[in-house]
Amino acid sequence: PEFLARVMPRRISLARKITTFVLLVATISAIFDHMPDARVLDVGGSQLQALYRINTLGTSAGFVYLLFLGSDLSLSPRYLQAMTIVFLTAENGLIMVTTIGIFKNETMVMASTVSFCAVVFFYTVLPIWQRLMINTIAVAVYVVARTVAGSIQIRSTTILDSFGNIGFLVVFVAFMTVGVRLQEHLAHVSHYEQRHAQHRLDRIKQAKVAGSHLLNTLLPRHVISLVCDGVSPIAEYHSDITVIFTDIKGFTGFSSRISPYELFTVLNSMFSAFDEIVLNWGLHKVEVIGDAYFISAGCPASAEE
Repeated sequence: PEFLARVMPRRISLARKITTFVLLVATISAIFDHMPDARVLDVGGSQLQALYRINTLGTSAGFVYLLFLGSDLSLSPRYLQAMTIVFLTAENGLIMVTTIGIFKNETMVMASTVSFCAVVFFYTVLPIWQRLMINTIAVAVYVVARTVAGSIQIRSTTILDSFGNIGFLVVFVAFMTVGVRLQEHLAHVSHYEQRHAQHRLDRIKQAKVAGSHLLNTLLPRHVISLVCDGVSPIAEYHSDITVIFTDIKGFTGFSSRISPYELFTVLNSMFSAFDEIVLNWGLHKVEVIGDAYFISAGCPASAEE
């Protein structure tokens, strides 16, 4: 896990760079691929090819922009949101102008608006209300374009069909908003539960470490292994046991006549010397209680002397 945590950011960065390069190559190829067909007399086919190139350029630019947002983590969220709003607004204006200028057909304009509204919901760097605002602006631009249809000579059918298209856009954006909001809420709840589950696991691990440390200070190692293996009851017979319980005579009066620092120095020096003796002779330090030092010999294994 530690190795993956170290190398994963590098892998993600490399994948983003490769994807950005591929998208740029695909965009440039799509643009230059339109040049040999520029003299085609089929007006409809030429229009569809031009729209395809424009959509390819816009989609690739959008993906490159999203990768840029994900790669530069030093930018503040407000700056990222402002950049995204400007980018999407410019993309919507470009799509409307090119679609109206090429097709002059209300159905194609509506289809481009629907596609743009659907793509906007993928820009999760923006909160849901900002994405809804951008889509509302896109629908308003479509309504304005339909209102001035006479000046731009958009070929439409009837007024009823136009209102039906507008209603479809409104219902589409509303349902997309509800669906995306529900999906993001469920993702947030799932992430919240995962974080809490991980937090509980961390607390259990910390409790196990604290319990293990407590057992190491109170019990011999072989008894700890029996406890961990679930052996119960734990009872052993030893024929030769020595128990030493030391105590400083007059410790209470002695400690009242010196400073806390001096008392700490005396006890630390004395118990450090005891610890060294215990280690050298293979004894077992049971515990330290105030000025008392409690050790045992011959349990679990007897010393040489």
